[in-house]
Amino acid sequence: MKKFVARFFLIQAVFIWSLSLALADPRVNVSKTPAEPDMKAKLNIATCWIDAMDSEGNPVVIKNTNEDGLLVEERNTAKPIVACYAGETANGVHDVFGAVSRDEGQTWHITNLSESADKSSFTHANGTPSYGHCRKPVFQVKGNRIFVVWSSRYAAEGAPRYELEGDPHNMGLNEEEPQNWQREEEAPETLVGQQSVDYTDMGFSAIGEVAYSAVWACRGVIVTKSMTAWLNAGYSAGDIVWFQPERLTSGVRDANQLFAGGAGSAGFALTWQEDPLGLRPGKADGPGHGWGGAITSNATDIWYSYITWADMLKTPSPIPGPGEGRPLVSEQMALPVRISDNVDQNTGGARPNCFLQAYASPTDENPCAKSAWAMIAYTERRTNPLGKQEPMGPASVDEGKNVMYHTFEFTKPLANSEDSDANVRAGNIVNLQRTDADGTPLWLTDWSGNYILDEEGEKMPAYYNCRRPRLIMQGKSAVGGSKTVMLMIYKAGLGDCGHGSDILMRRCVVAGDGNPYKFENFQPGEQNLSSTTVTQMGFAGLRALEWEQTVENLGDNPEDNDLDDARAHRGAIRGDFVAFGYTYTPNLEMSKKGYDTYNFYLRRSFDGGQTWTTDPEGTTAVEHTENFYNACSLDSYQVTTSYGPGVNVFEPARNMSLVTVSEADIANEAVQTVIEPRLVAVPGSITITKPSPDDPCKKEPTGYAEDVQDPNVFYMTWATKYFFTDVEGKAHYSFTRDRGQTLGRWEFDSLSGDLSPDVREAECQIRMTPDGSKFYAAWLEETDSGSDIVFRRILPGEFLSIQPNPPIASIDSPVSDVTINAGAPVDFAGSVTNGTLPLTFGWDFGGGAPSLAVEDPGPVIFETAGTYVVTFKVADSEGLESSASVTVTVASGPVAPVDGDLNGDGEVDGVDGALLMAALGACEGEDGGGYIPEADYGGVEGCIDPVDYGIWRSYYTAVVHE
Repeated sequence: MKKFVARFFLIQAVFIWSLSLALADPRVNVSKTPAEPDMKAKLNIATCWIDAMDSEGNPVVIKNTNEDGLLVEERNTAKPIVACYAGETANGVHDVFGAVSRDEGQTWHITNLSESADKSSFTHANGTPSYGHCRKPVFQVKGNRIFVVWSSRYAAEGAPRYELEGDPHNMGLNEEEPQNWQREEEAPETLVGQQSVDYTDMGFSAIGEVAYSAVWACRGVIVTKSMTAWLNAGYSAGDIVWFQPERLTSGVRDANQLFAGGAGSAGFALTWQEDPLGLRPGKADGPGHGWGGAITSNATDIWYSYITWADMLKTPSPIPGPGEGRPLVSEQMALPVRISDNVDQNTGGARPNCFLQAYASPTDENPCAKSAWAMIAYTERRTNPLGKQEPMGPASVDEGKNVMYHTFEFTKPLANSEDSDANVRAGNIVNLQRTDADGTPLWLTDWSGNYILDEEGEKMPAYYNCRRPRLIMQGKSAVGGSKTVMLMIYKAGLGDCGHGSDILMRRCVVAGDGNPYKFENFQPGEQNLSSTTVTQMGFAGLRALEWEQTVENLGDNPEDNDLDDARAHRGAIRGDFVAFGYTYTPNLEMSKKGYDTYNFYLRRSFDGGQTWTTDPEGTTAVEHTENFYNACSLDSYQVTTSYGPGVNVFEPARNMSLVTVSEADIANEAVQTVIEPRLVAVPGSITITKPSPDDPCKKEPTGYAEDVQDPNVFYMTWATKYFFTDVEGKAHYSFTRDRGQTLGRWEFDSLSGDLSPDVREAECQIRMTPDGSKFYAAWLEETDSGSDIVFRRILPGEFLSIQPNPPIASIDSPVSDVTINAGAPVDFAGSVTNGTLPLTFGWDFGGGAPSLAVEDPGPVIFETAGTYVVTFKVADSEGLESSASVTVTVASGPVAPVDGDLNGDGEVDGVDGALLMAALGACEGEDGGGYIPEADYGGVEGCIDPVDYGIWRSYYTAVVHE
């Protein structure tokens, strides 16, 4: 061995394709506690890269195999995957668990974050303890930081900020939680600590007395090689550190419906509702089982707290090392404040949403500092001087809720802040005043038809019952020509839970300076995104048999079609493209009896929600299939309609699930309905900060192909439930790479791959890489023996362009195992792309320590027959090492040619497939090269096209099945 060509700067992944056709992406049981029920799993992906390791911290090599059973990627780095869920432990109550995977979901490091299931802070009137039952954890991951929040009936320990004597934020209060924290001018009311509610008087004697819940938060961090202080304390890169949980409230009021928001480099925030009389049971008239917090007592308020990026990981100095217990935080969450103002009102707020959107906020000390805008939406019950009015006609309905909206700089929620954007206590009503068919505004009236006047003597507007607001937003820099920065979407109807409703939408556009999400930026008017027009009625006018959706339906009032119902709205916006999904039934009352069903529908806009058309850049028509109903039976039938292509071609909602109803299903109690739809667009591109003399905040690509956003990709999932038994069915998924024009899975695939009727799936959470090539899902899987949280990683075969993902740079041709003749040189050449950080490289020949080099020493000539292993190692400027090995088999004579063998090693394997995929689309004589004459089997002569791939695949398949 004499010379070695090293024209590349980094080799991280070698294509070694597996010949196995077994399931490429098996399910992984995360919780592994089937005897103890689990629930409410959430899933997020960190945006930092670490050395791949298993749950015990042992180094591993990740082998990503696509759905065809082919190994398309092999590497030793990973982005951590984080899941949080509630799991039953001691005393039959739930703790909150944090699960982190550092090897693409194959193994999980699980930590009990709450550790309160065996603790009690309250004793019931009958003398029994109330244990720390935890509910519904929610969390955010930004960079390598994790922020988890939950509610728990354990309301002791946790060092809440209001107990900190001398803290400048507690307004002189100590050991007592004031009722009105943000009202400094009022004397605080002395309260008696954690309270409870007895549900016996409400008809729930089996539940009895229940202690109020307090709000808890827990911070976590995944140690990286740049965290010098933590490394000096004894931690290793890749370690998962969970801080001790922190309590925010005392249980004086019952906390429920927590929602967490986060913005990278800015901080985290959360909202929740607090009911002074305890969680209300609800009516269970809607799709849920009640007890969700939608029904509230008077004076139920929305509360808010936050922690800045700079304060999040602060811990008493010195940092406690591994084995010394979970570290304490030295900077508590901000003192909670009321966002709403219902203390003295006959109303209550419920189900808040909280989102943060980062923006540059440079300081002299940190030119790259960021802050964030907070956007909060919730529902609030209405009231009027005469109390609740019974529906006496279209103009007198006064039951239900308004959608309220607040926005402010996330560290300035108080009304007495100097920032005018923070004056938010009253909030703004998003939903518009009702009008009649001619557009005339409607006002509240009493039983006699007289106008109801407010305290100022003014008429009071009539509103629809509006609830379940959702915010679909993007950063100001991401908006397109429509300037749409946010969409507010909510349910609206004349009745309350269990009654029909439509999905309405309002647009918010960038205008002027300051907060782009301010209420003044909402555009006039509402759009009705779900309404349809019935074109054929049956069953004595009680059932819609056929219907249509036209552009005129966007202006419908919710009562214009009183048969249908829409719910479970989801959506995403990328530039001017909007994808919006919801579940819909044309016959609400029939669906309540199992004679109709809900399906999942998709709508698309290409101008920021102004219009809903086919893709103006599309070249093919889109086909919609809909289920309609027979006039003389309960059976359904399908009709297919084609739309477009073309500019301004209206496109109605498309039925994606196509769940049908038949008389046989009804007779056998096998009717299914769609529940829990999800529509998630890929996240933004992941970058690294690479300061330059001209730009200290300069961002550059990570070098991983999967970290570059493809805004045309989004994924969808939905599950089913059997109507008559109320038992879950299966979860399904699909995706699109062209903004919904075509689907990668049509019909939708089973998410789990398990078609056994004994396995039930629900509560799916999904995430994906920015390019969409990797799909991650976690869900609740139930069997007769119990329930567990299950995870699956899927690499759809449609993403043929998956390439090696080195940590910082990539090479344009794979380095592969080779078989050569004795005396022949080997050139391991490859050019560098995205090689932005200083790199070193080295090699060894069969077990020796690698020799580092910075120059090209020339080609390697193998003179003696045998097998040699060449190992390449590289480290970036932060010390992140990667390696790859290539086996060189040196024969004593010529190697016989084999069909499909493109690298001359005498075998047809994944290496040859990788070479062919890299050459797809290349033609002879083109700039940039890439054309492989040996792979030009057919199709277009002189070019590598799909025909060539199909012929090569036949050679490969023949080898697989030998």
